[in-house]
Amino acid sequence: MKYIKRLMAVFWKGHRAIVRKNSRLKNCHAGETCMILGNGGSLKNFDLSKLPNLPAICTAYSLVDNRLKDVNVRYWVIPDSYVLYPVIMNHVEKKIAKNYLRPILKKIALNNRQVTLIHSLTHFYSFFPKTKDVVYYHHFGDKKSGSFDLAGDFATCAGSLHIMIGVARFLGFSKAILLGCDYLGSPKLEGHFYSDSAPVYGKDDSQHVDKVKGIAGDLDMTVILAEGSSCSAFKSASFEEYFGVPEVKKTNVEIIDEEYLAMMRKAAVKNQIYI
Repeated sequence: MKYIKRLMAVFWKGHRAIVRKNSRLKNCHAGETCMILGNGGSLKNFDLSKLPNLPAICTAYSLVDNRLKDVNVRYWVIPDSYVLYPVIMNHVEKKIAKNYLRPILKKIALNNRQVTLIHSLTHFYSFFPKTKDVVYYHHFGDKKSGSFDLAGDFATCAGSLHIMIGVARFLGFSKAILLGCDYLGSPKLEGHFYSDSAPVYGKDDSQHVDKVKGIAGDLDMTVILAEGSSCSAFKSASFEEYFGVPEVKKTNVEIIDEEYLAMMRKAAVKNQIYI
């Protein structure tokens, strides 16, 4: 496996010209404010129709949420490597298996042609559906410098929030409003907005918060959290405090089409997603 990883590292370094094309996007939103949308369970209880008309960066399965049809989602990040091929490495079962995530992500892409898709260079040969624009990133062996050079070594790719923040900085945004990024809160809310179960509070993750703080750099971030949570590392507020609208508890079936949920539950049975 180590030999294969070294071989693939050399292979992808030969594709640098592809990511260099991203220089066209450098500071294209200079001085603007964006929204960064995670997949946190708190989103179930937020009235997303009240969000301002700001360009939004979302991730992974965000766009299965019907409420985002009225949100100005401009960029969609798929955070994982090698996740768009017919087969996938199942890290839970430690074996190669049929990929049940690709059909979900493919359906999202086909239903959201207007977004700019930002994903790993490792997907270049995946024959994935094209959206309005397609952007590839890669770390090229640099995983520690904190570089957010989308047209070079993109080191902020250890997780979806890291990637979205790195993308926001590269695009030139000066401020960001974060929603559904619940792991930044204390107490930390665990769970996803698409889960069948309600989110629950767990142990705080100070290491995650510190890592995100380092990645954020000079990006002015405000984190919107569930009532009762706060964040000492960044400015934070509840949805009601920030937008003037109280929380209303909802379930996943109220905000996501059953077809998506059926696909996600099937992937969950195969240990490829948690729902």
